Amino acid sequence: ARRAGLLAKTDLVSHMVGEFPDLQGIMGGYYAEKSGESSVVVDAIGEHYQPNFSGDKLPGSNTACCLALADKLDTLVGLFAIGQPPTGSKDPFGLRRQALGIVRICIEKQLPLDLVTIAEYSSSLFSHRSDNHTLLEYIRDRFEQWLVDQGKPLDVIRAIRHRSDNIHNLLSATADIQALIAFRSRPEAAQLILAQKRIQKILDKSALNSQYQVNKALFQHPSEHELYTEILNLQEIETKDFDFSQRLTKLAGSSNSLQAYFENVMVMDENLELRQNRQTMLNLLRKMVMNMADLSLLQS
Repeated sequence: ARRAGLLAKTDLVSHMVGEFPDLQGIMGGYYAEKSGESSVVVDAIGEHYQPNFSGDKLPGSNTACCLALADKLDTLVGLFAIGQPPTGSKDPFGLRRQALGIVRICIEKQLPLDLVTIAEYSSSLFSHRSDNHTLLEYIRDRFEQWLVDQGKPLDVIRAIRHRSDNIHNLLSATADIQALIAFRSRPEAAQLILAQKRIQKILDKSALNSQYQVNKALFQHPSEHELYTEILNLQEIETKDFDFSQRLTKLAGSSNSLQAYFENVMVMDENLELRQNRQTMLNLLRKMVMNMADLSLLQS
């Protein structure tokens, strides 16, 4: 991949590509072959612009995919760094195509890459460093639209996208979205989603003190103890090697405790100490759920 990267753009100075720009990359592959480069290098150079348009084929080998990703990310990072992102309908540098190419290669070629890490590395190669947040959100926007075009429900996509650490790995995020789609069809899911919406509304109106800890001595109803036990169990699960579907299943097990809690406990009690304690416990649960997905964004 390093050798292919070194030679990838040499054809841009040729008269052939100067006369016929659409042959960039293709001619580079021919020149590399004539110069005695290996077939891996030749193919990588010839394919690294792919995909060129919607529905175009992807690079074939891992080396070609590596070069294609590096090239597309280099273009995106560089142009975003100098303040030249796409605006409205104008995209003179084809950045939408570049971002979509990254999305497709990562997902269709099953590459579990961390977007934040590779964007940071690419950015470190420039003398002018910039915040990659806008760039990463742009790639995530393309990812979101690509999934919608594949028929995935927008509310599920956004529930995953708005979890605590956002989306770093497009491949694992795609699997999580599929798992959440399946989870939503389960009977207990609707009850859990409604409970999360209720928690969100309660806490949005609250001024929580981050230093406040749950005090079990203030519990006044058995359902408070029951829900707190569920929360502690969920905290333990977070430290273990459970996949996303398993964690959702464990979370679903708390739905009955949540329902009993809301039926028997007045969260917004007039007693400030009780109110803060109850809000803090619900906030613990919300944080754990938000590590997986923002279920409050799901349509019940």
